[in-house]
Amino acid sequence: MAKNTLSEVRRVEPVEGHPDGTFHGFWSGYVVRWETEDGRYEAKSKNGVRGINVPCVVVVESGQFTCASS
Repeated sequence: MAKNTLSEVRRVEPVEGHPDGTFHGFWSGYVVRWETEDGRYEAKSKNGVRGINVPCVVVVESGQFTCASS
């Protein structure tokens, strides 16, 4: 599955920065949600998926966020 660029990334509980890495998340429509050690995050995707809580992988590299269904 092709990677989708994420935008409007925000932490559910505000904090500065986001750690680089690969995280497991859930994709519903155009919204992706995932958790890290420092909190829960949510972002909008350019492309949507059909379904609710579709498992996905979020990759963060130097502040760039992408996701793909797993």
